[in-house]
Amino acid sequence: MAPISAPTRETIPISRPSLGDKEEQYVLEALRSSWVSSTGAFLSRFEKGMADFLGLRFGVATSNGTTALHLALAALGVGPGDEVLVPNLTFAATANAVIMAGAKPVLVDSLGDHWNLDPASAAQALSARTKAIIVVHLLGHACDMGPILDLCRQRSLLVVEDCAEALGCTWAGRKVGGLGQIGTFSFYANKVITTGEGGLCATDDPELEHRLRVFRAHGMSPDRPYWHEQVGFNYRMTNLSAAMGLAQLERMPALLARRRRLRELYDQGLRGLKGALVSFPAPGDTIDWLYPLFLDPAEAGVDRDQLLAILRRDGVDARPMFHPLHMMPPFVDMPRAPSMENSTRWGLTGVLLPLYPELSEEQVAYITARVAAALAGSAG
Repeated sequence: MAPISAPTRETIPISRPSLGDKEEQYVLEALRSSWVSSTGAFLSRFEKGMADFLGLRFGVATSNGTTALHLALAALGVGPGDEVLVPNLTFAATANAVIMAGAKPVLVDSLGDHWNLDPASAAQALSARTKAIIVVHLLGHACDMGPILDLCRQRSLLVVEDCAEALGCTWAGRKVGGLGQIGTFSFYANKVITTGEGGLCATDDPELEHRLRVFRAHGMSPDRPYWHEQVGFNYRMTNLSAAMGLAQLERMPALLARRRRLRELYDQGLRGLKGALVSFPAPGDTIDWLYPLFLDPAEAGVDRDQLLAILRRDGVDARPMFHPLHMMPPFVDMPRAPSMENSTRWGLTGVLLPLYPELSEEQVAYITARVAAALAGSAG
């Protein structure tokens, strides 16, 4: 078989938003309406469309995914003196939001056979001050929510689902985001759908919806202009962003189908390679955000950083898995479960490969060929 050559001299990016005529049409409509800030028809349509997609009653759009997390914690009354369980393996915004709320993150380890949160480790991290848990459906794989929800019922813990990378992902036939009190989403440019920057809180609880909306808009009453019920934030999404989001939401089935197809191609190209751990089972439908590849140090011909260097040299913008929080300066002294062994292993051996709807099948073949060559020690 002839070697596969690079399909382009340009770098294959880790992600790229899929934008088309509908996004342009809706954004222009919003622009021409003159409603370009935090009110307008597209905002209400996007919030309702998201709620309908999730099978929930309410969606409250925000300026980004981190503000959605902070807003959720504020609406739930999480604050000083409280502890919130947070996965040790997650993007730092999850823990940052807890600190922004005035509470303390408590780090929890991953499962041994999957990078998501370990319920047994969460149980070990509980204290009298534990008020909530943030469950992160990392890389578009749902956590196994059964034991997590059982633990939370037993200890009367609040549940926030961080679904930044998991829009459309399911557990037990239900879309993630509606399994706890509030689900939060991100619409950054590399997410399943994008509003440029943006986020959303989703809930079935009308009282929480009211609190989310009041906190989101400076603590101001929605029924009495310039009357502030409490101290709040300016976490509102713009109508322009919502216009882009609505167009993306209407294209969601095709975007998800393309992601699934690319995941299958990666599986075919990487499954069975010596030293590569891929094709992880999940308790429901994944949304295939980026493609995760983990290295078995005893079997792979390279370590994680060497593989990343080879791929970048060859024009592939691969990224490392998130660094475990407990290893980074802001979180090194945070309280934690007794062991961080599994999350450390996942964090230090993981590579995230490009996956986005416009990625071509030829590009996937090129990437998998370069990975195979590197693991075999023949990448040059």
